[in-house]
Amino acid sequence: MAAIQLLPASVAERIAAGEVIDRPAAVVKELLENAADAGARSIRVDAQGGGLRLIRVADDGAGIPADEVELAFRRHATSKLRALDDLERLQTFGFRGEALASIAAVADVTVLTATGDGPAVSASFRGGYVVERAPAARGRGTTITVRDLFSAMPARLKFLRGARSEAAEIGAVVRRFALARPELRLTLVLEGHIAFRCEGGRDLLDSLAAVYGVEASAFLRVEEVEVAGARVWGAVGDRSLTRSNRTQVSLFVNGRYVRCRGLLAAVEEGYRGVLPKGRHAVAALLLDVPPADLDVNIHPAKLDVRLRYEAAIAATLCDAVRRAYGRYPARLQPKLDLALAGRQERLPLVVRAVREEQASWGRNGDRIGGRGTLPPLRLLGQLHDALIVAEVDDGVLLIDQHRAHERVIFERLVGSSPRPQALIEPALLDLPPAAAARLAQRLPALEALGIVCAEFGPARFVLRSLPADAELDTLATALPELLREAAEEGEAWRERLLASLACRAAVRKGRRLAQAEALDLIERLGATRSPAVCPHGSPVMLVLADSALQRGFGWS
Repeated sequence: MAAIQLLPASVAERIAAGEVIDRPAAVVKELLENAADAGARSIRVDAQGGGLRLIRVADDGAGIPADEVELAFRRHATSKLRALDDLERLQTFGFRGEALASIAAVADVTVLTATGDGPAVSASFRGGYVVERAPAARGRGTTITVRDLFSAMPARLKFLRGARSEAAEIGAVVRRFALARPELRLTLVLEGHIAFRCEGGRDLLDSLAAVYGVEASAFLRVEEVEVAGARVWGAVGDRSLTRSNRTQVSLFVNGRYVRCRGLLAAVEEGYRGVLPKGRHAVAALLLDVPPADLDVNIHPAKLDVRLRYEAAIAATLCDAVRRAYGRYPARLQPKLDLALAGRQERLPLVVRAVREEQASWGRNGDRIGGRGTLPPLRLLGQLHDALIVAEVDDGVLLIDQHRAHERVIFERLVGSSPRPQALIEPALLDLPPAAAARLAQRLPALEALGIVCAEFGPARFVLRSLPADAELDTLATALPELLREAAEEGEAWRERLLASLACRAAVRKGRRLAQAEALDLIERLGATRSPAVCPHGSPVMLVLADSALQRGFGWS
């Protein structure tokens, strides 16, 4: 066995650099964070050859004092910490003093900086050491140019992807930074062409629109909520803006992009029942956590964090996402493109006479003020004995009467202790042994929900009562199935059971509603927490926006 000895400084520097700088995008990330910590309001990133040939980051921040430039490139040299206790008060991205030293260990680096109080200075580094220093001209701020990244490390180059893929990673880093810090003006230039620009100083929704190239109205705001001293807020894409994987769920803790598994799982739990199976949300969710309740020093690239009250924050995050989807109706975006190809296609139905018809519920309808969670609206009528049609300020609102009633019943069952109502004919059900054991354990919990059930022999149960709110005549044929659902595996069996109970008790499609019934249903829907989705996650309301009509008809 070889003798133990200290590594040469050059070898140790490159090993340490490899923990922080593993690809060009990591260089961009570290330099963006340094610029933000320096108080920059505008940052420009240039990259060529996927960042391997050149990376340049220029900002208008505080700059580096001329007599501290060399020190800034020494490992563990930082302006952000003075003592160990400062870690519990950390408000900056950087704190280890490793980024510039790590970059200079694996590339040729030139820094041009000025504080505004004195002359600018330019310094070049190779292999971590200064090779040139000279006075220069520049306004307040810093420009760092990185050339020939990993050129002296062929083993690292061998494992990198092509220039186009590395450029895409750089783009992802810059776009995520635009979401984390929407107040910053960010510009990304790839191979001399502007690839991304965010003007800064705007709302998070505007940054999301710039990042994803869609209108800000495609995102739903996650209202701010506080828990355990932390603040949670952000935005999620509506049901029409989804992805086939989870990579577009961006989570930021104190402005830092993280991939914290527990929090990401909570976000997914929040949208799982709302989006189609196999689809995932586009989201930017931000957490402000007291530094004393946060440990950011557990991952070399700071992509993971440890939270003191992670369980409480995760539960709140899940609920905030779920409520965002439940609060806003989905928006219809029909493709109205008749005759755009130069010739008119034959319409499937020929309308022989056009006449104005009076709304089924009166000429002017009934205006309902904005109460609870619904906007002000005016009832127009009922469509196909399934949809309630209403006019809102920015378009036409379609309300599924069955799902609306389902939401109303579900929240009433969840939010109260229903009085049991005896069945005229109790229902018997035989279950497999495992399911019977689960149901036997849940009998007290079922009784608290207004569902009285008792054992009636080995693996046999008798259902005697259901909640008084349920319409028993509509549930007669579904009683055995309800008992089977009460015996299903999983922690969410209560919600699933009550959702099924609400679904079976709700008014069905195909039933014509009187005007008073529709008014009452909408009033009660407006009093719910999540009027836009049914308990199973399907949309209750759809909006056909005025803007969609204007585009479709070509109105000016």
